[in-house]
Amino acid sequence: MTTAMPLRLHGVTKAYRGRTVLGPIDLALEAGRVYGLIGENGAGKSTLICIVTGTASPSSGSVELFGGRGLAAARRRMGYMPDASSAYPGLSARENGFATVA
Repeated sequence: MTTAMPLRLHGVTKAYRGRTVLGPIDLALEAGRVYGLIGENGAGKSTLICIVTGTASPSSGSVELFGGRGLAAARRRMGYMPDASSAYPGLSARENGFATVA
């Protein structure tokens, strides 16, 4: 039995106001490996992560997660911690937790 690749990107790009800021990216990650996404500020790391997690849409190309079973099913299998992890910066971690689930 073959395991579906956890992530495949096919020609993924992102453009803002007609200016391409990311891609095209073709990528396939194998299961059971650890990967890092590194680059300078403005290189497109956050944009790529937002596209992979479904919080942003690619301007072109396609994203396949866990064999393409749909974004809702894929989201149940992944975690994401943005660099700004507080929904409400003035609140403590505990208060943010309660505010988020309320």
